[in-house]
Amino acid sequence: MRIIGAALLGALMALPVQPATAKPDYLGTQATPQGITVSPPRSVDMGNRRRGGNIPNSVLSDSAGMTLYVRESEEACVDECAKQWPPLAAPAKAKAEGDWSVVTRPDGARQWAYKGKALYRSVMDTKPGETKGDAADGVWKTAVYEVPGKDLLTPAGITVKPNVRAGGEVFVDFRGMTLYTSADKNDACRKDCLASWKPLLAGELAKPVGDWTISEREDGTRQWTYKSRGVYTFNGDERSGDAHGVLFDPRWQAATVRRYFVPPQVQLRKSGSVLTFTTANGLTLYARDKYVYAPGSFHANDGSLSNITTGRDIGIGGCDGACDAEWVPFKAAADAQPSGYWSILTRPDGTRQWAYQGYALYTNTKDKKPGEMYGRDVFNFTDGSKAMYWRIAHP
Repeated sequence: MRIIGAALLGALMALPVQPATAKPDYLGTQATPQGITVSPPRSVDMGNRRRGGNIPNSVLSDSAGMTLYVRESEEACVDECAKQWPPLAAPAKAKAEGDWSVVTRPDGARQWAYKGKALYRSVMDTKPGETKGDAADGVWKTAVYEVPGKDLLTPAGITVKPNVRAGGEVFVDFRGMTLYTSADKNDACRKDCLASWKPLLAGELAKPVGDWTISEREDGTRQWTYKSRGVYTFNGDERSGDAHGVLFDPRWQAATVRRYFVPPQVQLRKSGSVLTFTTANGLTLYARDKYVYAPGSFHANDGSLSNITTGRDIGIGGCDGACDAEWVPFKAAADAQPSGYWSILTRPDGTRQWAYQGYALYTNTKDKKPGEMYGRDVFNFTDGSKAMYWRIAHP
């Protein structure tokens, strides 16, 4: 295993990941527009997610988590059909981007479409996560979010991999290592820079393809460039799925095809070996979850499964009464819009609260400064093997 230098490791631990809107996004398009969320249909190993694992077969949902559908028939769904399958309205200012487009219905209304297919809800679904409309009438099917694949032109050995730690669907090399670019178009990464970043070299016979071209470096080597930016790997990444480079220097970013939404007031921060969501001022965010004891797990964050259905069932009811004295709901602004894996819950007093992967988020009053995690793994056992507990909110 490669050893990361002390200075490099220290820098990785100290730097937070900048929120998605804190600096310009030069590469990639938003994975989902505002108001459209993604609901993974099954449990996900949180340990795997911390290593950059993806959530397969993610289902598209509206802002309330209601499943979205597409119609195989080319005929527009209107009149009685539209009463059973309400179209997903697009805001007046909505614009096409990436796989997302806006279609005009026969009555002039605007409707969201994904990969050319208009999106609808189903009146058969009565709560978030239901998919009762799937296969209805032989022409309806659940709208599934798709990761860019074979239709994307890339050099040999370069593919796309979803990576929540890198903030989206990113290019990786033949080893599965995350690829990066500098936000500065004129940055060629010379001298001291090369101690941290390694140019992705192109073979002698390699030729440009799609958005990928080849530039010649000062030493005569040929380097791959993506959308006019040199592409590199990060020396601090040790295995497939690592994305330590996004922590190292805010001027660098993963070479992204689709970027995942993160609320403006949320950061990612690395504390020791743990990557967490935090508030803008660095306070750790937590979620209330259910836990079933599994022999061999060191603590809940390594041994449990994150399940969007469980998160929705717990909702804001996971903290009430005396709980409110220690746990503070992480509020969403009145004009905030959910997107991707981030949704918004409405509290009894009418205020709005952010949720990630279905789990309502909170801060803990014992945490006073960035990096503190006094709310981590706080258990309330219901019997000898089952419990409700507080866990760190991880990407």
